[in-house]
Parts: sequence; C-alpha cells; structure tokens
Amino acid sequence: MNEALADPLGLIPLALPAHPRVFVTRAHIESTRESAGRCAWRRAALALLRERCRRAPSFHDDPQAPLTPDTKGAYNAMLFYTTRNAMAFNVTRESQYHREAVRSFRQLSASYARRPLTGHDCRAVGGGMYEAAFIAWFGCAYDLLAAEGFSDADQRVLDEALDACVEVIEANPHRTCSNHNTWGFRAALSVAGAKGDRRGIHAVLYGSGEGKQRRYGFIHQLRHDLLADGIEWEHNLRHHFLTLEVYADLADRCRNLGIDIWHRTFASAEENEGADRHRDYGPSGQKSLKSAFDAPLYQLFPSGEFPLFGDSRVTHLRALAGWGIFYALAYEAYADPRHAWVINRLEELCGPKVQPELPAILQTAAADLDFVRLHRDVWPRGHFSLSDDARIGLTGQHRGGCTLLPTNGSALLRSAPTEPAAPAAFLFWGPHSAGHQGPAALNLELYAGGRRLTDAPWSGSFDDPLHLNWCRTTIAHNTVTVDEVSMYPYDQPTESIWESDEYHGKISDGKLLWFCPDIEFKSVRAFNDRVYSGVRLDRTVVVGREFVLDLFRCLSDQEHLYDWAMHCPAEFRTPDDLPPADLGVARGYRYLRDARRWQPSGKRPAGAFTWAFPAGDWKAQVWDAASAQVILARNPVPGPENGFPGSDHHPEMACSTLLVRRHARSAAFVTLFTFAATGQLRPQLASVKGEAAGDILITINPPGRQELNFLVPVNGTGPTLS
Repeated sequence: MNEALADPLGLIPLALPAHPRVFVTRAHIESTRESAGRCAWRRAALALLRERCRRAPSFHDDPQAPLTPDTKGAYNAMLFYTTRNAMAFNVTRESQYHREAVRSFRQLSASYARRPLTGHDCRAVGGGMYEAAFIAWFGCAYDLLAAEGFSDADQRVLDEALDACVEVIEANPHRTCSNHNTWGFRAALSVAGAKGDRRGIHAVLYGSGEGKQRRYGFIHQLRHDLLADGIEWEHNLRHHFLTLEVYADLADRCRNLGIDIWHRTFASAEENEGADRHRDYGPSGQKSLKSAFDAPLYQLFPSGEFPLFGDSRVTHLRALAGWGIFYALAYEAYADPRHAWVINRLEELCGPKVQPELPAILQTAAADLDFVRLHRDVWPRGHFSLSDDARIGLTGQHRGGCTLLPTNGSALLRSAPTEPAAPAAFLFWGPHSAGHQGPAALNLELYAGGRRLTDAPWSGSFDDPLHLNWCRTTIAHNTVTVDEVSMYPYDQPTESIWESDEYHGKISDGKLLWFCPDIEFKSVRAFNDRVYSGVRLDRTVVVGREFVLDLFRCLSDQEHLYDWAMHCPAEFRTPDDLPPADLGVARGYRYLRDARRWQPSGKRPAGAFTWAFPAGDWKAQVWDAASAQVILARNPVPGPENGFPGSDHHPEMACSTLLVRRHARSAAFVTLFTFAATGQLRPQLASVKGEAAGDILITINPPGRQELNFLVPVNGTGPTLS
C-alpha cells in the first residue's frame, strides 16, 4: 500500500518494515534471544513469560448477553494469553506457542466481531480507555503472528475482528484535546501498523474527518496539548504521566514502523485548530516530546515528593515504578543522563517487589512482554541535580534551585534544593483548563523537614460524593474562599465534577507578577482577578532556609467574607477546651468536622498554631489573629480509594484545617510557617505594618540573627529585603 499521502512533515515511509513492526521488531527479538543467555533478569522475565503461557484461560461468550465484569475480564485474559504465546513463539521459535496463539486468537476474534457496539465505543471490555487498550494489544497480537501468515479461514475471522476494532476506534467521542483521544491513537496506530494501512497511520498522525466530526491527530497533541513548558494541558502530574506513558508508547511504536517521533520537533500551535479544549498557544518555536520527560523532574520537592495539585495523587518519584518502562524508552531515544538517573533512583526507592528478579520498571502486569522492548540490560548511573540550572521546553526555566513553569502556571521555590529537610513551596496560578483541577487559584503547597506538610483534597473515586462536594470546592484547598462560594467555574450550582473554562466562555487565568530565585530568600508573586467578580486575589510567597512567609491580599470595593485556609495531614497541638464553631451548610464547608473556635489566651501580636509531625512541629504564626475569627477543624475522611489508577496517595490520617476569617472590603493574611523539633528556637513574626491596599512591611526575627524586614509593595513587584 504505497499510495501517495499528504505527508507535509515527511514522517511516513513509502514501505513499512516487515512483521513484527508494532510492539517490537525483529531487532528486539534477536537482541532478547542473545541477551537472555547472559542477563539474569532477562532469563527471569522469559521464564515468567513461559509460565504465563501455560495458564490457558476459560473463555466462552454469548455475544447477545449483557456485558458483565466477568465477561470483560475473560476477554482481557484471553487477549493477553494470545499475545504472550505469540511473543513466546517469536522469542523461542517453539511451535507449540504458535499453535496455541493462533487457536486462542481465532476464538477471541470470532467472539469480539459478533459483539454489538454499545455506549459509543464499548464492545467487550468497557469502552473508553479500556477498549482502546484492548484494541492496542489486539493489534500487537496480530502483528506478532502475521510474519508466519494465516490460513484463509483464519484471515477472514481476523479481518472481521480488525474491522470491529476500527468501528470502536471511530466511535470514540473524544476527538480533540483529550487523553482519551491519545489512547485511541495508540489503538488506531496498532491496528493500522499491523494491517500495513499507511492511510490509517496518516490519520493517527495528522487527524481525519471534517468539521465537527474532525478528529485531531497525535501531532496536534504534541504541538498544543503538550504545553510550552513540558507539562500536559490538564495541569496535574497524574494525568501528565497517564498521558506521557501513552505518548512514549506511541513514539516507540512509530519508531518500529519507521516513523521518528522521538527526535522530531513540531511547531508550537499558535491558533485554534477549530475545536481546541484549551487556550495555551505559543510562543513560536519548536516543541519536542523530550520536554515532557524532563519537566516533571523539576516538579520534585527535595526529598522526591511531588506537588498534589488537582486530583494528581502521585505523591512521590517512587510511584513511577508502577508506570512501567516509559523512562527507559526515553533513555533509549535520548541517552539523557537525567532519564538514566530516574531508572536507577526507582530501583533504589522500590520497596518489596512482586517479581524480585526483575528491575523496578518491570513490576507491572505486562512486564513479561515489555522486557522484549528494552535493548539494554543495565543502565548507566546517570545524573540529575536540582542545583543545576536548566531550560525546560520553550518557556520553562530552572535556576537557583527553583522552577518556573509559566505556561502551566506554577512555580516551585526551594531554599536549598539538595537538602531534603530544607523548606520549599509550590504555588499554582494557572488557568482552570480541565476538569481534573479544583477551583483553587493561588493554591499553595508547603514542604519542610523532608516531607510535604500540606495536602490536597481527596476522595475514594470520581463517583464518591466527596469528589463534587468537597474536592471540587475552594475551601478544600490552600487558598482564599470569598463569601463561602467556590471560585469560577464552580461558582454556580452544578452536579458536574468536570467544569472548566471551556464550558462557560470565560477565562480564569491568573498572572505571574514576580519570580526571584537568585538570592538567599526565594520569592514568587501572582494574582487573579477573574475567579471572583470584583475581587483581586494577590499572593506573595517567600522561602528561606528557616521559614516560609505567606502574604495573601484580598482587594475589593465591596465588603466580603474572606476565608484563608490551610490543610495539613497532621493533628493540631491545641487546647482541648475550645468552643465549637458552626460553619454552616455551604458546599464544602459542611464537610469540615469538629470545628472549634480559637480563642487567644491573652493579648499577643500573632496567633501560633502547631501541627505535630514525627520529625518535629510545623507551626503557623498568623498575624493579628485576635482581630480575626480563627477556626480549627478536621477534613472529611473518604472511603477506600478505588478509582485512580497510578495513585500512591495514602494519607496517614485525615487532614486538619486552619481557617482564618475576615469580613472587610480588603484584607491581608500574613502567616509565617516554620518547621523544627519540638522546643527548638525558630524565627518569629515580629510585626506587620501597612494595609492590604497599600505597601506592607513584614518584620521577622530569626534566632540569633539580625531581624529581616520584607517590604511588599502594592504595585505588583516582589518583596525587597531591607
């Protein structure tokens, strides 16, 4: 099939390689055979593959019967059994594996083709990403067996099944900027690559269809949905990794087909292609898939923890072992020492292994198939340090140990990037582009003492009522809520957890005012005047070796109720006799438990609130707490987590909430955070001079050092030290 195609980037070869050419190539097979004799973990992986080839599943399906969980499981089990036998045959050339693969594939294909299409894109395993993953493996199984050819009768059955797969892919309703569409690309590429369908491959890369029915291509996602600073457009790391895993798989399968996505660059999208889901365009320049592997490394806190903004749930670098070989695929493409560092660091961080003989990146369900894709038996040590300055994509920068990702809309300040106990802070001001975010402009996450000291709202699953009524509220985040109403786009009654700017025709973007990582006290400032009508929210954060200073201004011409909140995964050290507080029934607020009203025990310049952690106490000194209403509460406790694949988020206890409430036209919340062993001397918040609508001078007294005076002007620049 060498028909002429409009291939403006010259990506698709005129002739595709011989089978196998989708999941692995003949070079992978030969490399595996050669290295299995000298590499212990490869021998163990091959032994695991052989063992699983002996586990023939029971499979019978009535295509007219409703789908059940057991039926879905049976289809997946039969497909993996087929694929494993096909792979074992390719690696060992032992004929019994080929006979069993063809037999099981024939039975599976005949049943799948007879299954009716239901619910958009569901045929046998649940639709959506589940069906797309099934079809991607189906294409791999076909490709692994195609080199030997099929009988005419078998070919007819398999062709009907492949047609059924294509029907499912085309029925996928996610057609534009969506990770669901990405999974569909992988399915479509696997089928088209297996069939030798160059036109189908073209559609995956460049898109297909017209008007409202147009489906974007993979290249669009690399030009638009991969932001200019390397983060995926949905603005949280779990969905970044969820998508990146498939991007890597797509790039690898493209390479097997003779298409180089790994090393090509693509012009950044600068205008709407017709049905874009987000507004992140430009700047002019060339984007590379590589930036998506680099950017998350600069989201790390010094101990290896990640920020939890949105419904990320990926708490630590160690969690990436559960995502498989995608950093190994990237290392094979780029030979970047940072990617080798990740692979080796995962080995060091990995706890008890399901398969002790295999590397940490092969502790997945498909390890006995994925190992054939890796050319290397060992990886160099590699190198990555947060002390090294770097550029990230077109707009990201890392300098002075701090990271700015301006297109994503976030900054991570680290006072001492190589010291695990040193304070750090993550601030997000970006747009509410996607439904996987909460309404949380200017949300702040804090770190010190070797661990994250704030938490993000969480629920058992997307179907958990807490997800809408708690996780999708502003009061559940570390920012300010105005008049007990969540920020736009959750400011109106809704039963949807997927609200975003796109659905309301209004933008929510904040704006960066200041980023200074180059001196002893790192600082960032951003504002947002779009999430609450008539209110400007303005946050300045300063990070030093002994403290984090937070100044949150709320500016308006009208009186409002401002609630500044901070959520920490620990218990307060507070008196037991505090009176109860009534937080009402507003969405989000009604889930705060055991609310108590803080009362000062005498006149003092700042209220001191302490959370107890195993390594020490995290203390918040709130300026002029006596003039505000201060409430201490516990966050809701969700049920067991069951709906977030890739998550390793298991909080030790329900969070405690510190809520500081002020009723005014404008208000300034000034808080000094410190972490130290119980009883150890720490900096003190000595004075605050000025008003929210004017310049503010904040004085801090560090123990044994000269006082620090931070002047934060109202005009939008950063703090100066005098």
